[in-house]
Order: sequence, then structure tokens, then C-alpha cells
Amino acid sequence: MKTRNLLAAITLTSGLVVGAQPAVSGAASYDVHPGQSIQAAINAAPSGARIEIAPGTYHENLDISRPVSLDGHHTILVPGGTVNEAPCTSPAQESSAVTGAAPASVGDLVTGICIHGSVDQNFSPTAYLAGVKIDGIASVGWSGDGAFAVATDGLDVRDGEFGSNGGYGIFAFHSKHVRYTDSFSHDNGDAGFYIGESPGADVRVEHNTSARNRGEGLLFRDSLGGKIHDNTFIGNCAGLFLLDTGAPGIGGQVSVYDNTVTANNNACPPGSDSPPLSGIGIGILGDTGTLVEHNTVRNNAAGGQSALPSGGLILLDTTGLGGTAPTNNRIEKNRLSNNSPVDIFSDGSGSGNTFKRNRCAASNPGGLCS
Repeated sequence: MKTRNLLAAITLTSGLVVGAQPAVSGAASYDVHPGQSIQAAINAAPSGARIEIAPGTYHENLDISRPVSLDGHHTILVPGGTVNEAPCTSPAQESSAVTGAAPASVGDLVTGICIHGSVDQNFSPTAYLAGVKIDGIASVGWSGDGAFAVATDGLDVRDGEFGSNGGYGIFAFHSKHVRYTDSFSHDNGDAGFYIGESPGADVRVEHNTSARNRGEGLLFRDSLGGKIHDNTFIGNCAGLFLLDTGAPGIGGQVSVYDNTVTANNNACPPGSDSPPLSGIGIGILGDTGTLVEHNTVRNNAAGGQSALPSGGLILLDTTGLGGTAPTNNRIEKNRLSNNSPVDIFSDGSGSGNTFKRNRCAASNPGGLCS
């Protein structure tokens, strides 16, 4: 399945040597205005500082390795000016798309916002960066990801925009207590929102919109815990994937409710480590102990080739990927309509999976609608 860009992420290990720093009381406040450097303010600010950023367009990427709060006000980060050295830069051949954004140097992909603690040579966190908050900032048009976070604790992203980036919209990896709120991720070369390999994820993904991405609206991969609710996923290759591939352990134990998942019929062609994908609303792929309820899932149908069954909601085994058979998942009280070829599909694998009071017209096997 989609482990896209993880090899690129491992290039972080050669540059990711800055340890997480504890927050301090009595935080300072810094102001940045157009024509000034946000990165310079980050570098000058002590741990725990608040940086207020005035409205405007800033031609620079950001590297964040200490706990700070960035409070943007219609603040936009774009390529074309200062390129700050950051460990999230990765080789061009490992990108999933090309957007035309100016790279740092020939062959490099630049991520708009790089947020990181410390990892060892096996890419396991040795120190988490706690207390980073990003509010009111758009990161658009980068050749890499809009934002990339690794080894963070309590990352809180609000009222952001991540659009037209070559990779993911926003990506959190080996992180704990991830928060994405009131943000818009669109037209990216990969999934709009991502949380991966995070057994302590404990996510809150709420009131976001993810649209027209060349991947999932949200990919929750090999991660555990939290709530995903009141989001809109529209026009992606798949709306929402809850995926277990066995790295580093089981995935699931997350509640998914009150989301609107509509017409995710974009067609993603196969990549070097991913199959073609199209027309899937919600995928429960090997996860354990998930609750999927009160979601509205409609008009999802393949707009191109898909290696997975298309339709409103699919439940599949991932043991062939090193994952697990789906176990003890509850699919209840969802409203599914006009999905093709069926509203609900299950491959019959696993145990303890229940389908109750779902309002839909067709399922495979039959009897999953009621």
C-alpha cells in the first residue's frame, strides 16, 4: 500500500540532530511583518515564545526545532525567495508529483514547514519536540510537502491551508497527540492530511476540508487512538483510509464520526510503491477496534483504475502487506448512497466486525445495509 515518501523521510536522519527543548514560562512575543524573515524570528525566539505574523506573502520555508507558537493572520508561505536549510529537504526522484515550485538546488524538494525533534539512525524518536502551535498560516506551492512533522508531541495546527504542493499537504510521523483543526488541504500530489507510524497519535482531526488531492483526503496509517470527526473529504482518490501495515504495530482504536465523504473519484495512477486508486469513500484496511458511525458517504465511484474495490465503505485484510485482518471494528448508523458498485464492501476477513443500522441500498456480501 501507500508508504510513499517514507524513503525520502529517512533522509532526515542525516540532518535531524537538534534535540527537543522544554518550554519555559513567561514566554516572549515577537512580531514579523512583510519583508522580514519569519525564520529569523524563530531562530531568535526562546522556547515557548509566541511569534505574531502580519498578513502578507512570505517567500521562505521554515525550520522549527524548538517549542514556539506561530500566530499567522492571512499569512502565506510560498517558494521564490529565501531557502532556509531544513532536514525535511529530500531528493527529487522520491517526490510523488511535480508542481513547478522552485527547488532549493537542482534535485532538491523543499517542504514549506519542517517541524522536528530528534531521531536515531533507525528513525525512532530519541527526543520529542513538544509545544509547537501553528495558527492561520498557508503553505502552498512547494515542491515537497506543505508541512512535515516528525518526533513531535502535541503538535497543534489550526486554520491552516496546505495546497498545490508536490507531496503531502501536511504529514505527521512518529508523533504523539496530533491536532489538525479548521484547516484546508487541497490539490496536493499526495494525501491531504497524514498521520503515520504513531502508536501514541491520540489524534484530534476535526472541522477540516480535504479536496482534490492525488491520494487520500486523510491517511491514518499504523497509528492508534483519537477522534476524526466533522471533516469534509471531497474529490480525492479516496476520502479516508484507516490503514494497518504492521509498522510499528497494530493500527486503529480511533473514532470516526460525523464526516461527509463525497465523490472521491479522482484517479491516482500506480507509483513505485503504491497501486492505482480511485472511487473509495472510507477504507478500513486491517485496522483494529475502530468505530465508524454517523458519517455521510455518497457518490463515490471509480474515475479510473483502482486496485482496491471502489464504493462507499470497504473493509479489507492487509496481512499481505505485513498488516492484520480487520478485527473488532464497528460500522454503525452511517448514511451511504449512490456509491458504485456498492455502498459497503467486505472481504469477509477478520473477526468481531459488526455492521448495524447503516442506511444504504447495496452491499457485498448482502445484508450489511439495514
